[in-house]
Amino acid sequence: MNSHDFLDSVCGEIKYKSVHESVKQELNSHIEDGMEYYMEKGFSKSDAMHFAVSHMGDSHEIGRMLDREYRLPFNSRFGLGVWAAIVTVIVYTVYPFLYSLYTGGVIKSPYVDFLILGVIFAFMALNVLYLRSGRKVINPFDMGQITVGFLLGYAFAASLLTIFSKLTGNSEYYVYMPEVGLPFSPPYIPFLPIKVNIFALQGFSWWFCIIAYVVSVKSKGKNSMVVWNWASGISNYNGAAIFSQEELAGETDNKRAQ
Repeated sequence: MNSHDFLDSVCGEIKYKSVHESVKQELNSHIEDGMEYYMEKGFSKSDAMHFAVSHMGDSHEIGRMLDREYRLPFNSRFGLGVWAAIVTVIVYTVYPFLYSLYTGGVIKSPYVDFLILGVIFAFMALNVLYLRSGRKVINPFDMGQITVGFLLGYAFAASLLTIFSKLTGNSEYYVYMPEVGLPFSPPYIPFLPIKVNIFALQGFSWWFCIIAYVVSVKSKGKNSMVVWNWASGISNYNGAAIFSQEELAGETDNKRAQ
């Protein structure tokens, strides 16, 4: 197996395509270190590559380890989109209850603003912690997937709520919150007057998903892959010989015989 086949095999196990290029660069640098080591021992470039790739370990196992490191929501290639759709449905359907605390005076307390903020931040924290289960990198593809998920979630929630509202005779309002209009109800932002809230609940839902995603990536810390330590049977190229001279000779003979 040459280095290109090895790298493709590793990335074939990683669902998070946004890190494929960085993974290949990281692993290829280790393969090049190995080739340099063997070529200094007098082996040809092709033999040195063969030994360096063989020493990396099982490509599928490395790929599966990296797939766990860069785990996506629901362990799916489209997990971020699915997550964004679910979050949008929850925010779009549940948020009117928070809005009603302010407009309807359901809770008559001077601390209602703090209660609403607490619920918003608690839900945000849960989503950030969930996304942090796998390392990610901020990139346009992820943003696009989140946006598509948001649009699908919004379309589903708005359609469902509109149907239910029409069936109950409240065609312009939430079926369970008649003082909140459909489909462009304004979100209530604590400590800001209603007239300041110029964007609709849809915009709030999208920003909620984007902020949770960005915070989860940034709070995870600097992207630092340690895949070299994960490969099976690995030792330092600058240390003891990886294979004995007899093993190297045998490996070379077998390779040439093939």
